[in-house]
Amino acid sequence: MTTRMKQFFNKPHHAIKKPSQFLFCHFPNSNMASNPLTSVDGRDLKGLKNLTIVYLGSCTLNAIPANFLYFVPNLKEMYFADNKLQGIPHYLLASASNLKIFDSSGNDIRKLSADTFETNTKLLTVGLDHNNLTTLPESLFNSNSNLGSIFLKANRLQFLPGRLFSRTKMLSASHLSYNELKEIPEQLFESLHHLTYLNLKSNKLVRICKTCFRELHQLKTLNLAKNNLSFLPDYLFARTVLLETLDLANNNIKELPDGLFHSVNKTHSLSELYLQGNQLMHLSAKIFRGLEKLRTLCLFNNRIETIEDGVFTSNVMRQVFLFDNKLHEVSINSFQSVAIADISSSIIVWQTYKGKV
Repeated sequence: MTTRMKQFFNKPHHAIKKPSQFLFCHFPNSNMASNPLTSVDGRDLKGLKNLTIVYLGSCTLNAIPANFLYFVPNLKEMYFADNKLQGIPHYLLASASNLKIFDSSGNDIRKLSADTFETNTKLLTVGLDHNNLTTLPESLFNSNSNLGSIFLKANRLQFLPGRLFSRTKMLSASHLSYNELKEIPEQLFESLHHLTYLNLKSNKLVRICKTCFRELHQLKTLNLAKNNLSFLPDYLFARTVLLETLDLANNNIKELPDGLFHSVNKTHSLSELYLQGNQLMHLSAKIFRGLEKLRTLCLFNNRIETIEDGVFTSNVMRQVFLFDNKLHEVSINSFQSVAIADISSSIIVWQTYKGKV
């Protein structure tokens, strides 16, 4: 390939309004991103069996013809991000049986048909962030058993069908933050034994069922911050023993059950726990029992008045942030194993183990 041909072929950030067949011809990938393209046609790709990657991000496309990928059976990556698409046509991806990455984030997609990804059995990543989806068909991912990552951040999802992820058993990351979910179906995550990352931040969740996370044995990061949770059931995190980071900040949680992390004969891996911005008033000695690897604990901006002796027992705990609470009586023994304890903005009466100092 000559230098001139390469320059002609890779045309991001230029003023191309209509791609020609010559532009795609003989090359393994096509970068047409950031051009004022208003339309594309499947005939532009006719005969290009070697084409594996197409970039059409940040153009001005408001529609994609259903036959656009018909002549590129070896396509592996398709990027439609940051256009003006309102939907994905029926059978657009039907001939792309080798597709591994599909990114249509940053559009105005409002609805998906159940057969959108039906023939894409090799699909690894689906990007649908920043669209206007309100719900998804229950069978949307039924053919995608190899799917590893799903990006659904910043849509308007209000409900997820219980069997949505039942066939995506290899899923390792699910991005569901900044939606409008009010509850999670009990069986939604029960097949996701390989899930390591789950983000549900900034939804409208008011409750989490007791068994919601019990099958997530490989989960390492869980974000539930900025929801409307006021109650957490006993043993909610008893089986997520590999969890390393848990964010429950900025909810309305008033009390933590003693058995929240209780797990028989298993040591939790949790090292970071964020509980700031809730309505907690009291910390019992049993709340964090079993969290022997906890290093950072954020409890600031609550309404905590009292802390029982023995709350902070982790031998590796380095930081406890308790500022902006209503603490007035604390045992001096509570912080013996803590390197940094910030309890500013509180009027403290210190106690020894058996009586007041």
